[in-house]
Amino acid sequence: MKRMILVGLILGMFFGVKVEATDLYVPSPHGITIQSTINAATTGDTVWVADGTYAGAGNKNLSWSGKYITVRSASGAENCIIDCQNNGRGFYFSETGQNSSDVIDGFTIRNGYAAGGIPGWPNSGGGGIHCNSSSPTILNCIITGSAAWDGGGIFCNSSSSLILNCIITGNTATYGGGIHCRNFSPTITNNIISGNSGYGIYEWDINSDPPTNYNCFCNNAPGDYYDEG
Repeated sequence: MKRMILVGLILGMFFGVKVEATDLYVPSPHGITIQSTINAATTGDTVWVADGTYAGAGNKNLSWSGKYITVRSASGAENCIIDCQNNGRGFYFSETGQNSSDVIDGFTIRNGYAAGGIPGWPNSGGGGIHCNSSSPTILNCIITGSAAWDGGGIFCNSSSSLILNCIITGNTATYGGGIHCRNFSPTITNNIISGNSGYGIYEWDINSDPPTNYNCFCNNAPGDYYDEG
C-alpha cells in the first residue's frame, strides 16, 4: 500500500497524472455555472448538475477539450433543464477530440438554435448538440424545441458517438430534424425519435443501413429516415 501511494505521488509530481477522480457540483465553489465547473474539472472527474433550469452565458454552448469527463444531472432529465433560449446550443464540440469517455447524461436541452446554413457548414449544424470530429457519449437526454440547418436535435459529422436512451422530439431542420449524420455513423440505440420536422434521422455520405436498433420512430415529417447516400 505504501509503495502504491508513493508511486501515485511521483506520477502526480513529475507527470501531472491524476491519481483520484473528483466529484464537482453545480452550483458550488467550483463554479456557479455549468461551464465554469466544467473548466475546473480534469480527466476522470464527474460534474454533477443540481435540479433546476439553467440559461444564459455559461449554461449553454458547453464544451471542453483535452480531458475526459462526465457531465451528469443529479436526478434526471425531467429535473435538469438547459434552456438555450433560441440563442445557442446545449453542447458544442467542434474538433475538440471527445471520445466515448466523455459523457453527457440526463439533461433536457430545449430551445437550441444554430444560426446559418450551408455557408457556415459544418458549424451551422446541431441546434441541441453539435458533434464535429468529436464523439461524446450522449445518454438519457431529452432534446426538444431546437432548430438548425442540419440536425435540429443532434448533428454528427465524422462522429461515432453513442446516443442511448434519449427522447428527441419536436425539433426542426432542413436536413434531419431529429439527428443529422454525415461521414461516420453514430450508434443510435433505444431512443424515441418523434414529431421532428425534416426527417427523424437524415444520413449523408454513409453507406449503412438505417440505425433502427430498437429506436421508436413516429410522426416525423416528411418521414422517419432518409439516406442521401
